[in-house]
Amino acid sequence: MLLAALSASVYFAFQKPYLEKYGSLPFTAYAIWAGALLLLPFLPALIGEVRSAPARATLAIVYLGIFPTVFAYATAAYVFSRLPASRAVS
Repeated sequence: MLLAALSASVYFAFQKPYLEKYGSLPFTAYAIWAGALLLLPFLPALIGEVRSAPARATLAIVYLGIFPTVFAYATAAYVFSRLPASRAVS
């Protein structure tokens, strides 16, 4: 939990210059693909679990992993690109 909180704080603290350079949507895509690459070591275990899970549950997890995540990160990046971080957080 502590590592996740630290990672999130670093992500939000250092994203401003990258948002100015790339824009909110490309920055979000880079961040999500980087996170996916860091999770690749867990892929073999995931494949085994997906095979034994019901299709409905797998589709629900895929939906929740893609749409709310992309929407939340893209809107947060858009707000942080337009406002100072102190105002955007509040």
